Amino acid sequence: MRKPIPPDEWLSENDDRILWAIHHLSDKWGMVPYPQDRSAVLKVLEDIWRSDHGVDKFARIKRAWNGHCFRQKNDKKTFSYVLSVDVAGRLKRQARTFKMPQSRYLTSLIQGDGAHLARLKEEYAKKAIRSKHRSASDKEENRLLSRLRFENEHKSALIDRYEEVIKQLVREKLLSDELHSRGLGDKAELDDEKKLALWAKAEEQASEHLESAHQQAMNPTDQALIDSPQRP
Repeated sequence: MRKPIPPDEWLSENDDRILWAIHHLSDKWGMVPYPQDRSAVLKVLEDIWRSDHGVDKFARIKRAWNGHCFRQKNDKKTFSYVLSVDVAGRLKRQARTFKMPQSRYLTSLIQGDGAHLARLKEEYAKKAIRSKHRSASDKEENRLLSRLRFENEHKSALIDRYEEVIKQLVREKLLSDELHSRGLGDKAELDDEKKLALWAKAEEQASEHLESAHQQAMNPTDQALIDSPQRP
């Protein structure tokens, strides 16, 4: 956790901050620095800092200063007013319709600027169109991705099945050749060591075949050149 900035470091030698602190402490806290200079302001702030929950109290003062700076920078002022429940509800609904803060919508109404309200309506219409297009685009993208996933899963299943069939065929071919060379009629007549050797050899040959098939699939043009008859 970052260590809180103490009053002396926060106040620094900033004349604007010192002047603001004098008015803020007098108006909001009822603590008038005297004389009205940096030393007096710092003493009041340090008294607050050392009091119960002083760090939290001082943090409130810093937040008030930040809010003051923000309003000064953006030419804004904070107001506190009471509206009837009906009017407040209408303001909230209408601002939500145009998807803007209530303060901005209220400013437009107070200005009575028809052109400004028209621009707001145009902005809202454009946002609605963009949102609609984005939604349609997202649906199409999701549909294509879903289809691609299904096709990939289907192809993967076919490849697994193809590999298993190739391995089975190779095993059967090697077993048949071995039985024929020995003049045997059933694989049960082979000892376990020989069977294990045959299965290992079958795995190796099947892997070589599958690797070759994979290379051909990745380079179909090269394979077409090999298979095509050569011109004299």
